[in-house]
Amino acid sequence: MNMKRQLLFLTLCFVLTAGSSWAAVVGSTDPGAFGDPVDWCQLGCGGGQLATPQPWTSAGLQTGTVGLVDTGQGFYNLLQGTSWFGNFASGMGLVFNGVDFGNTPTDIALTFDQGESAVGAYIQANWFGGFTATIMLYDVNYQLLGTFSAGGTSGGTPGTALFIGAFDTTDPIWAAQFNVVDQFGKDDFSIGTAMVGPNTGAPEPESLVLMGSALLGLAGFIRRRRSLKSEVK
Repeated sequence: MNMKRQLLFLTLCFVLTAGSSWAAVVGSTDPGAFGDPVDWCQLGCGGGQLATPQPWTSAGLQTGTVGLVDTGQGFYNLLQGTSWFGNFASGMGLVFNGVDFGNTPTDIALTFDQGESAVGAYIQANWFGGFTATIMLYDVNYQLLGTFSAGGTSGGTPGTALFIGAFDTTDPIWAAQFNVVDQFGKDDFSIGTAMVGPNTGAPEPESLVLMGSALLGLAGFIRRRRSLKSEVK
């Protein structure tokens, strides 16, 4: 299984040119829309290099792996405020693609041991200033489902890092790939806490619309019943 995971990380980038099956992918920069967190300090947060891939477990006990795409290089497990000084929340564990340590920058990927409907992560470029982040979602055959990009800024107040995520409304997600290109054309970056699955504790916007329509319909029905009773009297 470990060899299969390593081969996946080495070949995942090439899926983009091998063919894509586009689905209903919807992007979001709202971390509140996502549910189950993955804390990277479970890997130690000691600032050292870790081999690709590494297993992870979410707070809700979902599982998968994390690592660098299209390279045999390991990534670095850092900590905001100690070994990384950016605008992630203080004390947040990070996965860094490691250019400061001699790595060739490359994408960071998560794989899942179960199909997911949504995934996202906090993200920041290594160099201060503006950047564009992209998340790519893959199906069970590691064919591209779709992508979502958003702009962010590195540096500034801790706790203001960009969150980028995406939902797929038709196909389960089995892998997600993160990429950053900053204002200097560089692609070295870190991801912070990841979120797996939607936030089921709050209704989604579409659900709120339907709920509102249902309540309006019920109120109208009650008014009509009261009116009929008044006429009968």
